Amino acid sequence: MIEFKNVSFQYEGSEQQIWNVNLSIAQGECVVLTGVSGCGKTTLTRLMNGLAPSYFKGSISGSICIDDRDITGMTAWEIGKTVGSVFQNPKSQFFSSELVGEVAFGCENHGFSREAIQERTDKSIETFSLSLIRKRPLDVLSSGEKQLIAIASVCTMEPKVIVMDEPSANLDSDAMVRLGA
Repeated sequence: MIEFKNVSFQYEGSEQQIWNVNLSIAQGECVVLTGVSGCGKTTLTRLMNGLAPSYFKGSISGSICIDDRDITGMTAWEIGKTVGSVFQNPKSQFFSSELVGEVAFGCENHGFSREAIQERTDKSIETFSLSLIRKRPLDVLSSGEKQLIAIASVCTMEPKVIVMDEPSANLDSDAMVRLGA
């Protein structure tokens, strides 16, 4: 499903880099990357979802394949249909000011039917226990609630791969249990 072969990456203007990463993740597998701050975990997620080097500029070598396709030959929207991303700071990925619009946004952007968008949105809101805050504006919600909304919005699209950068950082213990389920 995800394969890194001899991948090295260095951000423009940075002395630090990741080098010679070899990684193979099978479909259905859950992998947790751990390490000290600054060791390259976020960089690996940005490489998996195609944000590096297209958005986060830098030099790359080696190959990255997602679903048996080299991502260098894929457009951003193609990668986005296969790889859903939850960023470290959920506010940085919001496009709407309200919960339902945010959870539905990805499906709307990918051209799903109105019925499919409604069904998937309602399912994600229920799955992540967001019904009680459904009508509240995003800017008044807690960091943990925003994190759950970011995760729900990605899950609504049902991508083959979900890449999360510190997904439980803002969650309370109950929300962490729901996330792991």
